[in-house]
Amino acid sequence: MSVEQHQQLLWNQFLEAWPLGRLRNMTIEEYSQAGDKENFTYCLERETKPIANILGGSAFKFGIFHRSATEEKLDGKGKIYQDGYAWLEKYGATKEQAFAEIKRRIIETIENAQTGNLEAIDALDFSPVVKWKIAFLYQNQTQPKIISIFSKTMLDFLTEDKKLNYAQSYQYLIRQQGDRSLLQ
Repeated sequence: MSVEQHQQLLWNQFLEAWPLGRLRNMTIEEYSQAGDKENFTYCLERETKPIANILGGSAFKFGIFHRSATEEKLDGKGKIYQDGYAWLEKYGATKEQAFAEIKRRIIETIENAQTGNLEAIDALDFSPVVKWKIAFLYQNQTQPKIISIFSKTMLDFLTEDKKLNYAQSYQYLIRQQGDRSLLQ
């Protein structure tokens, strides 16, 4: 099996495991659960790593996450730690509020990716690497609008233009790429 075939297989498996309908009904435990290799954030970050890598950095990039650490942490600097979870307070005062808001933004990202509305994705206040990887995975594969690069620094380098936002960078690079496969 070629690298591209393996990547396509992983991509298909991810979309089969996490269709939009399942995400609409996803629970917080399905989204993030320490030690569980079946949850959405694990699959997004690790299972699809050969397709597009977002590994590293803080788990706060997911907006909310289940903590494997059990020691108490004090809230502060825009972060809340309660009931085994940690989240960015801009998403809500409780884990339920935060998760509902994050799920809404994920669904909005997917819907906009499926219609090719990159500017709407760019406008969403959510971690760029997470929302753009989600958008990449859920886009129309036969008419791609997003490539598998989610670093603004790398996009700036590739476009040679720091003034472009993510959406504009992807549009420019897709035009440059032409008809080549997304997985090459």
